Amino acid sequence: MSLLSKPAKAAPRVASVTVDTGDFFIAHLSNGGVRIMMRAKIGLDVPATHALYAEIIAQTQATIEGFFDTLVERGLIDARALR
Repeated sequence: MSLLSKPAKAAPRVASVTVDTGDFFIAHLSNGGVRIMMRAKIGLDVPATHALYAEIIAQTQATIEGFFDTLVERGLIDARALR
């Protein structure tokens, strides 16, 4: 590593999983944020201060897939990564 390069910032770790359908999950992160993810595809990490935080943690087993779809429709998750 050169003197000018910055060390890579470590990704936050999953602290606890609150919803897991097998295909989708929501987890609280070590940095206080939350992650919503389609397993083995793509996801979104959101800090606790973001407006989406409350919407994400409100999801349940029954609502997570539909909510994830709305994030794709809103352009917050790149649909090209789902192919």
